[in-house]
Amino acid sequence: MDPARLVDELSHIARKLGIEVRVEHMRLPTHSSGGLCRLKGRQVLLLDSKSSVIDRAGALAEALARFDISAIEMSDDTRVVIENAHARQARLASGAATPSTPPPTVHTLLRPKPSLRRCAPRRRSS
Repeated sequence: MDPARLVDELSHIARKLGIEVRVEHMRLPTHSSGGLCRLKGRQVLLLDSKSSVIDRAGALAEALARFDISAIEMSDDTRVVIENAHARQARLASGAATPSTPPPTVHTLLRPKPSLRRCAPRRRSS
C-alpha cells in the first residue's frame, strides 16, 4: 500500500474514533513523529510536518493501537499495520526485547534510524 494512502486511511479511522488529527510544524527538534495527547478535554493526534510519510503512518498506527478498532471498516493492509503496532506496544510493555528480524509476512513501518544526538562534537585542535 502506498504510504500516503495509508496515512489518509489511518487519519480517517482516527476521526471516526473522535480523535482530531493535526499536522503541525514542531519548532523544537523532536525524537518522534508525533503522538496522542489531550488538549482541553479533546483527544488530539499531533504529527510533525517535517517527518516522513512513513514516520507519520507509524505514529498514527501507534496511537490507534490503543483503541478498539474491531468494528471499524478498513483495508486488510491497514488492519495489519495497526495490529503490528499493538503487538509492538505489548512487547515493550512486557519488557520483552523486540525480535531482531520480523516474520517475513509482517511489514514493519518503524525502523530504527541512525542518530547523532549521542555523539560528542569534534574538538578542533588549534
